[in-house]
Amino acid sequence: MRIFGFALLIASILLISLDSGDRLRAQESKALPLDKALIKARAGGKYGMLLRQIKMAEDAKQFSDFEDFGYRTETTCGDYTNLPRGYWVYVYPYWYIWRDRINEKEQKRAWGPEQVTGKPDTAEAGDQQTAWASGTQDGSDEWLMVEYKTPVWAYALNIYETYNPGSVVRITAFTLDDREVEVWRRAHPAIPSTPGQIFRPAFTSRVLTNRLKVYLASSIVPGWNEIDAVGLRGEDGSLQWATSAHASSTYGVATEQLDPRDEKIRQLEDEVRRLKAQLERAGFKNSPGSGTVPPIK
Repeated sequence: MRIFGFALLIASILLISLDSGDRLRAQESKALPLDKALIKARAGGKYGMLLRQIKMAEDAKQFSDFEDFGYRTETTCGDYTNLPRGYWVYVYPYWYIWRDRINEKEQKRAWGPEQVTGKPDTAEAGDQQTAWASGTQDGSDEWLMVEYKTPVWAYALNIYETYNPGSVVRITAFTLDDREVEVWRRAHPAIPSTPGQIFRPAFTSRVLTNRLKVYLASSIVPGWNEIDAVGLRGEDGSLQWATSAHASSTYGVATEQLDPRDEKIRQLEDEVRRLKAQLERAGFKNSPGSGTVPPIK
């Protein structure tokens, strides 16, 4: 009788496991194509400059297929660490972390990375405020990330280097599931004889993307290596100009500037954590990465 009862218990566990697997497969079928998921994650054009994308399929148990979670300053989620502060949007099975809420974007700062957005507007080569400049002249190597409206099969970049050109040594593209893929590289900088240039590296790898990262050997090429604009050429012949940009550093910004709302947000987060602790004691978690739902009474 005990053996029969044990066998019945094992059968029940197997059935539950199979049922869970069926539910998971059913949930997997709800995943949108990545290009459509990206559009949905913008929440109707509300957000821009994607900083990170992390896969958390289990969070669908709490947030279903979509959740505009809002601004979050915590830097961990599940097994992910060193996450940037930003606006979190869940589109199964990914969290998208955006830097900007579009209607709150600030005016362009002199030498800020936002100077790279749009068509080139630096009239002549030289140290001009209408181009991006890094925090120091030669203190370290730098990078510039650019985002475009529409993903394309990337073919090349048109990089408008308007001051001390030649420092670009590597370019990567981010797939629509956030893998960073190298698409172009050279061993050393190549300093031209002209004070500025339009650098047009053609890619060696084929990637569907709307975000690219340009790496500069700034510590080798003397002076500020300024960039005015970056055009993305697609295999279909299209040309797009960056809609957002993010950089390793910016001239005149000694440290990362905090969002003026951060202190208020931290206070609210402390209150949320206090309330969350009370909820967790009741068996209910409600945050990205928790992957749990409240028990049914």
